[in-house]
Amino acid sequence: MTMNRPSSPPESASESATGPVPEASATQRLDISVLCRQGQPLAGELPLAQLRRLCTYRGVWPEQAAQTVTWRLVPSVRQAPGDADQLWVDMTLHTRIALQCQRCLERTDAVLDVSKAFRFVHTEAELDRVEAVFDEIDSDDEALLLEPGWPLLDWLEDELILALPIAPRHDDCQIAGHTPSDDPLAGLKPNPFAVLEKLKKS
Repeated sequence: MTMNRPSSPPESASESATGPVPEASATQRLDISVLCRQGQPLAGELPLAQLRRLCTYRGVWPEQAAQTVTWRLVPSVRQAPGDADQLWVDMTLHTRIALQCQRCLERTDAVLDVSKAFRFVHTEAELDRVEAVFDEIDSDDEALLLEPGWPLLDWLEDELILALPIAPRHDDCQIAGHTPSDDPLAGLKPNPFAVLEKLKKS
């Protein structure tokens, strides 16, 4: 299967992707089609504590400092020869989160950075086709089925959960009497959300 490479967004859209963007609310529901056709980036900040699923996820430290999540979406419509207009959203996320070290079981901090591109499609058949193309070219891009009232907050939270390290630990963690043979990291099960991500591409 071959894939036509979509053309880049117009220069004006590229410029807006790097320039200042008015702060937006992460609690809104998005009309992805309108957002992409307008081409106006969205950006904002929200308290990490507002993401309840993330803060109560396995391995996340029960008490979080007053950390902030910064996020940015850059929507665009791209054209490819022989294909209809393609709806794309580039996402970037950044935050710091407290986790439980899987060796000493004490607190360790980690930085979560997400940079990912999403293509939105209208039908299940198109979703299957685009996912097959992404798999063939080993792309990290993700195809999503377009739905009305896209929940932005849930979307941001899902991507941060996927970005959690499988086995967080201190870089210089040492335990008295510890030997490599009894390392609790051995045989750890992978992050189930990461497994789900791989299954979606299989």
